[in-house]
Amino acid sequence: MFDELTECDERPNILATAKHCGVRTNFIPADDCWPLADYPDTLRGFDEPTPFIQYLLWDKALDVVRERGHRVFLTGHGGDHLTKETPLAFFHLLRTLRLRRFGEEVWRYWRRHGRLPRVPLRGGVLEMLPPALRRRIRPDGWGLPPDWLNPAFVRRYKLHRRYRRGHKLRRTRPTRAQMVTYLTGPEDQAWLSALDQVANLHSLEARHPFMDIRLVTFALGLPLAQLLTPDGEKKAFLRRAMRGVLPEPVRTDQTKVLA
Repeated sequence: MFDELTECDERPNILATAKHCGVRTNFIPADDCWPLADYPDTLRGFDEPTPFIQYLLWDKALDVVRERGHRVFLTGHGGDHLTKETPLAFFHLLRTLRLRRFGEEVWRYWRRHGRLPRVPLRGGVLEMLPPALRRRIRPDGWGLPPDWLNPAFVRRYKLHRRYRRGHKLRRTRPTRAQMVTYLTGPEDQAWLSALDQVANLHSLEARHPFMDIRLVTFALGLPLAQLLTPDGEKKAFLRRAMRGVLPEPVRTDQTKVLA
């Protein structure tokens, strides 16, 4: 809970959800949990730089979990990965000449956000070009093995074929390609590794329901219409799934805390 940084406080939604679901809450004072607040002890247990800037907050929270006698805790990690919209979806509508749908979605986005969506025309057009031409225009273009890789290594592991598959997925299923990038990227793996280290310091195990293979498979199979939603609503299919499960003010809340 944040008594001073009220723009980061989510107690109203937490209390409403706890009351609706009949669960107990444990609030932890977090105003002093800014990065490096107790440096150099902040990064105890880490043997390399870490992107885990919320370490102190997690440290306090996991202390409470351990004191309550639990051994496993659940996180919300992966929720953004599976539900985050991508501007490539707008370009995909434009590229496939679904102009009416493109215009409708842009207008809805404008009405909700007061601005036009960012449509990556330059990058999108580049990805439609043949590989040889893309290489000439942009040597490090997406979908091509980088020049600094050993040619023998590229041939041995057939990287051209793998890159082409990824490039085709990005052109034909942009939201799916974006999910794969989020889920397998090095930044995400570094964050999960850091979280595991923090959990180990408390003799706890972290589990991530959003990373369940069944849910990931379902999300990767969603059609574009389920992700690029009317009015530019964020995480729309997740909100639809939670209808009747969460309180309506919580389910439809579009605000985002700054923490």
